[in-house]
Amino acid sequence: MDDETASWFARVAAAQRESGQPAPTFGALAEALQAVVGHKVMTVLKLDVPSLTSTRLFSSEASYPPGGRKQHARAPGARR
Repeated sequence: MDDETASWFARVAAAQRESGQPAPTFGALAEALQAVVGHKVMTVLKLDVPSLTSTRLFSSEASYPPGGRKQHARAPGARR
């Protein structure tokens, strides 16, 4: 890992010690990934498998606020 990449991920590690988690860590991770690999939007979802519902925990795009939910359909023939 080069020094610049290591520096970005050191910022992520430092963000983990901040209060108000998980937003500081997810924000620092979005910035690091943007700088290192580039992305349009970084979104973190929590999937509740039994109900097949996902809840948005973080998005780097302000128009996708935390708390958004989506119901997913089980694929035909999928194992239960």
